[in-house]
Amino acid sequence: MPPELQPAAAAAVPRALPRVLLVEDDPSVRRLVALALDGQPIELLSCADGEEALALLRAGPVQVLVTDLMMPGISGLDLLRRLAREPALRQGAELVAFSAGIDAGMRQQLQALGVRRMLSKPVSLQSLEDVVMEAVASFAGHAPAGVEVADSRAAAAPALLLAPGGEPDIEPGPEPEPGHAAPADEARAIATHFGGDAALFHDFRRSCLPQFVVDLADGEAAFARADAAAVRRLGHSLKSVLATLGHAEASALARAMETAAAGGHLAAARAPWGALRARLQGLAAAAMD
Repeated sequence: MPPELQPAAAAAVPRALPRVLLVEDDPSVRRLVALALDGQPIELLSCADGEEALALLRAGPVQVLVTDLMMPGISGLDLLRRLAREPALRQGAELVAFSAGIDAGMRQQLQALGVRRMLSKPVSLQSLEDVVMEAVASFAGHAPAGVEVADSRAAAAPALLLAPGGEPDIEPGPEPEPGHAAPADEARAIATHFGGDAALFHDFRRSCLPQFVVDLADGEAAFARADAAAVRRLGHSLKSVLATLGHAEASALARAMETAAAGGHLAAARAPWGALRARLQGLAAAAMD
């Protein structure tokens, strides 16, 4: 081949997209991440636990790994410890922790494991997109390393107009429709987590409704077999998804259930579960409409 044709031929070879691996056991959160990263020049891989993640990493390298911390089987923290012990498995991937309730102690643990970016659930789509794409750029050497985002909600949420009392200036509306949060609460969720894009919010909400049917069954089964770990995981995932959808009271119930189950107090977890179950039944009924 003549030398003058070689650059053109090389340019015709498509460059592989950066690979981002999401490790998250909650299907609703996986859908949220997919929405946030839709249209970005990346290949998004998703799996539900650390075991699947390890299999994917053995099959080929990724440039960014985003992981929840609390998952069944090999947890996100266990996965990160494994990567710290086996750097050849990590292959230099940028690490992002994406979980609810990352406190100061957990931040120290994560930093010791090489995690430089952290996102606390619930998070805005813009924050999620910004942090993941910054990690992609950092791997490619186009962004400064060592940037930590411990809680991106306050930093990236769009500003809301405040009334004199300091509350968002949203006009009170009618009673919520079945399966919906109160209109003012949905408006706050749209502004805070979806950048004001109501259509995106409602698309995400519709995608979540079938999962609430599954969550109801999983919760009943977990209490029936006295499985505190499963109750804790369910509360952990529900508190973030419900908050993202504007259901603040239901999110608080899920948090209370998680906290009680984390201490092994299943009897104490049953009270918030009873109230939360009624909320989930309303959401599950909306999925059947």
